[in-house]
Amino acid sequence: MSVELPRKRIIGYGDELSVAPGETIAFKASCEGLESYEASIVRLISADLHPDGRGWIDEPVTSDVDGSYRAREQAIPAGSWAVVPAKPCLCAETFTVAAWIWPTTPLKGEQVLARRMTPDGTRGWSLGIDSAGTLSMQVATTQGVVSVSTGMTLGNRVWCFVGASVDGETGTVTVWQRPQKSWPGHDATDEAQALFKGAVHAGGLPLTFAAAFERKDGEQTFGNRFL
Repeated sequence: MSVELPRKRIIGYGDELSVAPGETIAFKASCEGLESYEASIVRLISADLHPDGRGWIDEPVTSDVDGSYRAREQAIPAGSWAVVPAKPCLCAETFTVAAWIWPTTPLKGEQVLARRMTPDGTRGWSLGIDSAGTLSMQVATTQGVVSVSTGMTLGNRVWCFVGASVDGETGTVTVWQRPQKSWPGHDATDEAQALFKGAVHAGGLPLTFAAAFERKDGEQTFGNRFL
């Protein structure tokens, strides 16, 4: 038996868990499909909705918050991910990035594993899973964009050591995937290499893991385990 729960059209929260008299708290609201909403502060006495309980009891608290506000949607992309602010130590032209992953949806579309790239994809680099479910590395320089993939679909729910190396001196990018286990007739171990021109500059760009910094809800987010 499955029950479809009603979708919330307004989601709100306070930026502080609690405040003392004289301190400041800000309330944030995201609305879906609404042009405006009413807001006010109340003192919550009881939220017991049980038939034998006290019921919902609150008291209005007069404040400058009372009124009507223009509504807008402020989406929160789902999924766990990590972001490292831009640092000079991350700007080496020769580097290697690697991780143990346990993909559960390798064929769901493009998924980012590690990335330092502009939203338009014209500068930086991005390691991820492509639309074919294979490991792919993309490097973008002033001379153009080069992508290289292993060509071997990653196993579903199989731990795999994946990574990429960029050699700025030789202009070589290499990607590899080495599953923890393999079976006769299905060995996902593979490696590929490509050449690129120019230098890979990612200065000023954040480093993200398991998602793109500019992603939308559910897009380019890796599932499931990442080490």
